[in-house]
Amino acid sequence: MYTRLLFLSTLLVLFYSCHSTGKDKVIKPGKGTPKIDFNTGSTIANFSVKTTAGKIFDAKSCRGKYWVVFYYNKSSIKTQGGFAQILNQTAKQFKNRINFLGIVNGFVENESEVLPLLKNAAFNFPQIDNTISYDKNSRLNDNVFCTPAEIIIDPNGKVIYHSCGD
Repeated sequence: MYTRLLFLSTLLVLFYSCHSTGKDKVIKPGKGTPKIDFNTGSTIANFSVKTTAGKIFDAKSCRGKYWVVFYYNKSSIKTQGGFAQILNQTAKQFKNRINFLGIVNGFVENESEVLPLLKNAAFNFPQIDNTISYDKNSRLNDNVFCTPAEIIIDPNGKVIYHSCGD
């Protein structure tokens, strides 16, 4: 009898603790957020977005050159030794021939969490803070679902390479 009562009590506790109240916030891209298709074979739509340095990155300015997008999670900056250094060296080596863009994503507690990480990493090419939180929407609405990702775009804006993961 006590075993049955204990079992039913446990089920009730689990049911009510896992039951949604309907107040759960779903985080979606903000209104007016550029939608970008990074799949191989897609053509990148023209978009403009503010970088972490406060400047505007305009995809139109990359037309006529190849460009590489490094898409990574904020934890990569802290945990992977030399991550920023490797990206900076690559960007420096091809600086005059290829455009580079970094897009950092992930969940943050507040907006100021990512900026010190990027400042310490000292990236020498534009970075877009695409992280989200309960109070912050992403800046880009894209279809990249894993990190790190490397995306190569040809001079016409067509995605010619997309790798995902290590």
